[in-house]
Amino acid sequence: MTPRAIVVLALFSVVNIASRILAPLLKLTRSSPAVSALSAVAIAWRFAYSNQVGAVMVAGSFGDLVDARFREIQAEDRELKRDRDMIPFLWSVTPPATPMRPDERYSEVSGLARAGQFTGSLDYAAFYQGYDATATYVEFGQGVQIERPLVEYDQFNIIDERARALFDSMWRRVQFDGQRFLRNLFSVDTFFYSHTEGVALASNSHTTTTGASTSAGFDNLAIAALSATAVTSAQIQMRGFRDLQAEPIQAVGDTLIIPIDLYETGYEIVASLGKVDTAQNNPNVHYGAYTLITLPNKVDFPDVNDWAMVDSTIWKRYAHWFYQVWPGGGPEFGSAEEFDTFIAKYRSYARYTNIIRKWQGILGSQVSG
Repeated sequence: MTPRAIVVLALFSVVNIASRILAPLLKLTRSSPAVSALSAVAIAWRFAYSNQVGAVMVAGSFGDLVDARFREIQAEDRELKRDRDMIPFLWSVTPPATPMRPDERYSEVSGLARAGQFTGSLDYAAFYQGYDATATYVEFGQGVQIERPLVEYDQFNIIDERARALFDSMWRRVQFDGQRFLRNLFSVDTFFYSHTEGVALASNSHTTTTGASTSAGFDNLAIAALSATAVTSAQIQMRGFRDLQAEPIQAVGDTLIIPIDLYETGYEIVASLGKVDTAQNNPNVHYGAYTLITLPNKVDFPDVNDWAMVDSTIWKRYAHWFYQVWPGGGPEFGSAEEFDTFIAKYRSYARYTNIIRKWQGILGSQVSG
């Protein structure tokens, strides 16, 4: 049994033990008229609610599971495992503030402009207020309701493990959101965080608050298809990135993020000893120079030809992922059984957010066609 499954089962066991402790007390109160009336309402509610599509999983809806004639029935998530956590590869996982609060706020102050020549009197420089970025925590949750006879009549122990599927479902949600910034790389996205600059993460229209010229060094948008030549151009473009005072920052692209469709091309670029797709055996300047992050599915970029280059040092400093569920931070799971209806309920809950404070750690290539 994996550590994740042990944690989930432990949480379920705590709730079940509490239910058994309270059961004798609840039994003593059932004879009162008020409780009897409430019980009648609960039974009526169960009858009506269990007939809603998808509300309560009942034995009548899973005839195959209670039929011993079947040799095997498989649970889909046993075969289709999704166990590669991309969050640590794409984000700096940062502890939330204590005490907890509904958002995470960041601001910045510019550096100084380049020092000038001293000609008898000092030139006094000024700092400037930079941009603000605010990340808001978002809640996610899901539950399942299972009728007791379905659990007990199940011949294959499938339903008994269905609550564990909540973990897999929440896992997929987290991974989907972890790659959201790539799906929205070329558009303004405010689902998790807002930035007062108000432009897309990858854009040729970045601005500054200092009044410095943005004619050069404020463009992190490319359009070239992935190739060795395009990677060279992107590296040169990143080296020209500038800060709020329009001073060079020397961003160095050391990571390529690509969709699975570009895996062969990306691997050839970073792993070939000689130049790619040429008859000459000149050394390949990109050999071993980049970490290649290949995203695991086909929903991670606006287009299967798009790709990104990242300066991992800058990126990990300004791209934060926050879990916020007490006490461990990550998603939590729980269960309970309704006393009168014998309906078992299982649920998952998560609260998290993310924020990218500065654009200078990434270049995105939006390839047309």
